Amino acid sequence: MQPRDQLVRLKAIVASNTVTCAQVAEIIYITRTIQVDVIVSMFPAISDPDNFEKVVLGALQWPDQREAVKEKLKL
Repeated sequence: MQPRDQLVRLKAIVASNTVTCAQVAEIIYITRTIQVDVIVSMFPAISDPDNFEKVVLGALQWPDQREAVKEKLKL
């Protein structure tokens, strides 16, 4: 599946569901090429935002990815 198709599917999922930070961390592990976009798209559906920094941002390998997410989400 192409990365853009993955993102479309994920956006459809979060449009009507909530997800935990652990679920987002699992998804970004699978979607390596579009991790920042996946996190930004899924952020509004996160049901446990207190875990966001530790679980989701912690799952990202590179500091510049973490900074990109924070910048896009204005955190």
